[in-house]
Amino acid sequence: MNLKVLALGLALAAPAFMNAQEEVNVLTARGQELHREYFRPSLSVIYFIDKDFDIDDAEKQYVSSQFDINELPKNVYQLDLANADIQAKIKSLKLGNQVMKVWYPEFKDGAYTTEVIEKRGEYSATDNDIIQGKASSRGTDFSKLGESLIDRSYIIVKTFAYSKDENGGIRRDKKGKAIIKSKSYLYKLDFNKEVSTAFYEKHFTHPNGVELANFPIQYIMEGNYDDFKKKVSDFKVQATVLGTAPIVAKVGLKEGVKIDDRYDVMELVEKDGQQVSKRRAVVRVRSKIADNSDVATGDTTDLTQFYKFIGLNVKEGMTLVEHHELGFSVSPFVQTNQFGVMIDYRTKKFPGLAVYAKFDIPFGKKIIIDEQDNISTKTGLLSIGYKDSSKTSIENELENTVHFYRGGIGFIQEFNFARNFSASFGVGGGWVFHSGDLGTENSKESKLKTYYGEALGRFGLMLSPNFQLFAQASYTYHLSAGEIDFAKELFNNSDYLSPLGIGIGAKVSF
Repeated sequence: MNLKVLALGLALAAPAFMNAQEEVNVLTARGQELHREYFRPSLSVIYFIDKDFDIDDAEKQYVSSQFDINELPKNVYQLDLANADIQAKIKSLKLGNQVMKVWYPEFKDGAYTTEVIEKRGEYSATDNDIIQGKASSRGTDFSKLGESLIDRSYIIVKTFAYSKDENGGIRRDKKGKAIIKSKSYLYKLDFNKEVSTAFYEKHFTHPNGVELANFPIQYIMEGNYDDFKKKVSDFKVQATVLGTAPIVAKVGLKEGVKIDDRYDVMELVEKDGQQVSKRRAVVRVRSKIADNSDVATGDTTDLTQFYKFIGLNVKEGMTLVEHHELGFSVSPFVQTNQFGVMIDYRTKKFPGLAVYAKFDIPFGKKIIIDEQDNISTKTGLLSIGYKDSSKTSIENELENTVHFYRGGIGFIQEFNFARNFSASFGVGGGWVFHSGDLGTENSKESKLKTYYGEALGRFGLMLSPNFQLFAQASYTYHLSAGEIDFAKELFNNSDYLSPLGIGIGAKVSF
């Protein structure tokens, strides 16, 4: 019997679970972002598919490189989902035991080997762990780190079934593709002190100990992967601020860090006699991301850099907490020559750079042409109206008026400065669309082939990380390739539509 390994397991059980039990509920509560110490989590994924479901139709679960993978021997199960007891099925599979078999895969010399625990502990170790270990007579205990990781073992259970009609047939969309119903449930290995002590004392030295021991799993929540990233504390990467000029932290590729990822800067403060975490600022990742995919060595020179997005000054020792977001924003705006909405999405290729799609309605002059081809104008939405004396004004507006719309795409670059200000510059282009017949009653319809290019600038006041008010200015130029040069005669004619517009808007980020 390997007494050294057994002693190691018993010695590590208690201190490891002081960390594990800091927070019984792993869902993040407001003010508790720093309550549970961060360790690299691991993840298993299993699929429950309906009895007539084709597994090829299932969308595989995305798993970030932030996680170690606990690969189970079998991860696809087919059953009658309409009548099955999912919880009973999960219990019968003894998923906790299967996960523990990943951590302790081999029994040798009278005890389970700790190779996986040590390897993952070594990989999960930060430079701070190594530095502290060098300063200690005991060195860095990777096994202890590995033990802490076991309690961060999660399982995603996904179910898939076809949507059925009243006759039991599979519902399909307009393209003939089957409509699929899917749900995701998150569970966690409940490796508490009682469970761990029982395992190390009763089963660690038995060849079938992992199979015989009781390893319960705890239901966390139902949702999707984005929900888990937002609400489960162990899914949020944490790192200590090591420098402020620039802002740097020891976090990088092995945590799945990407350009422009958002991190909240948190610090512990006293409130009503208790310590709670409070957000001081929000930062985003620059282009310099540390390649920490190898094991830590204690060398702190390769650090990920951040830029301040909004908030107070960032100080060394504060904690960065990953804040998952969808990455897109919606910006309604109104200008002197147009009003519309812009939707932008962060590219994650360059800090602050986003692609945008835009829809707007030009505002200038309404052109009215009477039956004698006389032209008159009045302020309003850019349009061409053909006046028919035999019809009412409402009928003329509805039937004889051509309205114009624009839709386009482009790039916009945002810069953040001071505490809560931003400046943005963008370029783009698109197409002009219209409603109604552009020709007269006695001539064939003229084809509208008009395009535009634009440049825009913004100055924003950020009221929160997700909301800002801004002033905006833009310049637009049109080109035509149709039967009539509408660009020259209408869109670039300042008598009808000003190329320069100024205005205001609001930006809501998700």
